[in-house]
Amino acid sequence: MDGGDSGIGHLIFTGDVSDEEASQIIATRTGSNTHTILLRNTNNLTSLTFEGLENVVNLEITNNESLQQLSFPDLKNSYERFSIINNAELTEIDLSQLREDYGISIIDNQSLSTLILLSLQTMINGLDIFRNNMINTLSIPELTSANGLSIYDNDNLESITAAKLINVNGRLNVFNNMNLSSVAFSNLESTGELSIAGENKMEVVSFPKLKEITSDVVIRRTTALKVVRLPLFTGNENIELQIEYNPVLTEVSTGILTKLNRLNIVSNPLLVTIPTLSAIEGEISSINVTENPLIEQLDISKLTTLQYCDIEGNENLSSISLTNLNAVTRKLEIRFNSKLSSIDLSNLVSVGADSGNPPFVFWENALTSLSIPKLTTFKDIFVNESQLVTFDLSAASTFEDIRVDSELQLTTVNISSATDFLIIDLDTPGGIATAAIDNIFSSLVAKTPVITGTRITVRGVTSAQTATNVQTLRDNGNDVTFRN
Repeated sequence: MDGGDSGIGHLIFTGDVSDEEASQIIATRTGSNTHTILLRNTNNLTSLTFEGLENVVNLEITNNESLQQLSFPDLKNSYERFSIINNAELTEIDLSQLREDYGISIIDNQSLSTLILLSLQTMINGLDIFRNNMINTLSIPELTSANGLSIYDNDNLESITAAKLINVNGRLNVFNNMNLSSVAFSNLESTGELSIAGENKMEVVSFPKLKEITSDVVIRRTTALKVVRLPLFTGNENIELQIEYNPVLTEVSTGILTKLNRLNIVSNPLLVTIPTLSAIEGEISSINVTENPLIEQLDISKLTTLQYCDIEGNENLSSISLTNLNAVTRKLEIRFNSKLSSIDLSNLVSVGADSGNPPFVFWENALTSLSIPKLTTFKDIFVNESQLVTFDLSAASTFEDIRVDSELQLTTVNISSATDFLIIDLDTPGGIATAAIDNIFSSLVAKTPVITGTRITVRGVTSAQTATNVQTLRDNGNDVTFRN
């Protein structure tokens, strides 16, 4: 049917249609009324040019066995679905005049080497470029805004350039493009999520004007990346900063962070420079800093509230500053940091007191002193520190279980406020100095009302006065055990 100069609404190409037949259909039936083009499952088509078509609503080009070239020389606007998927022989897509698009998906075109997007300015939705293994360069020189930009698994892609791009409302994801050596987003100011991940050849990634990120920053499982720079980014309360499993990454630098939701720095064996955390105030949901052998200090000194904290296996970490931390609502575990000799928890008052919460753990660090003088409420604390000689929980009044082990003799143990508890286990291999034992039992027997129904185990030599105090506690219904 001839649609006249205005064309017809739907053009559908399928089956054994030839280049000549398709060209005749385009010439006679394309016009201002044409809003949908479906090119599916053709066998013989090799080249198509849609001359005169300036606007389209839906365009779907999928599963065409022999299609090699596709050109829309006059197309300026696309309003809804635009997908070019699984065309095995397609080598070239010409969208050189396209200015505004709702969303483009170019996926699984294994021979695609040329994608022309010279005029594209605005993406109302997103641009998805996945698994087009022959494309070498992606250049979108006029693009200023998009609702998402995702570039995944394009094996031969070497460079991405969007020099005028200012805003990405959704995700900016660059993932697993194994030969990618450069990305240029030199004018990008804001995005939803920023993700640089997977196998690539990039060594340095810089976003010199990127100030606003509303969701997450993900640097994960890169293979060549050494440096990431975000000099204007200062965080916000929704951000999850994930720096994970990057074997050669040495630096991630930002502006001075003031807000975060979550912080994960995990398994980066060469990472030395991390974002400045010392100005982060208020609450963070979680901190996980694990297996980063070259990080030497963690200063999060203005943070006041935290839900979860895991700091583990950082071989050269020597100090942690959590000076203003007041409450950990769920869990605090600091383990296997073999050079950690200093931790400041001087204002910590409570740690996850609910019965279902995991314990409060310090395990195989290099602490000689553990002092948390304002801590009043927690469930359990387990301490296994081979060099520990001072243990101060002088304000701890309500808890279930304290367990402390050290290879050295504990010369100072202050749990003088302990009133409501189930277990105090000080059966530590190095034992406890007699003077410290005297202080422990003197404070326990002095409590009113009397302490009853507890289990207390201590290793060390007792004085005569302590022997009397121990008997008093036993008479009051406590299980007290001494080991020499």
